[in-house]
Amino acid sequence: MVALAFCHPVVDMTMSDTDLIHYIYIILPLKEQFERDPYGLTQTELDLLNAHHQLTIELKKAGSEWPSDDP
Repeated sequence: MVALAFCHPVVDMTMSDTDLIHYIYIILPLKEQFERDPYGLTQTELDLLNAHHQLTIELKKAGSEWPSDDP
């Protein structure tokens, strides 16, 4: 498990290795591309960013951690 601080240094969410890899190699590049050229993303990419955003909001409201696939 790896703990990351998102946007706000007070927020601490724990991610599994799989979630961390997904975040680094898929979500971060899409976020950067969205900031540079939001109209350049496909609907699927936008849906993925939206789903990640909604999950983050739900987890913050619940005060829980990222779902983990670790046993």
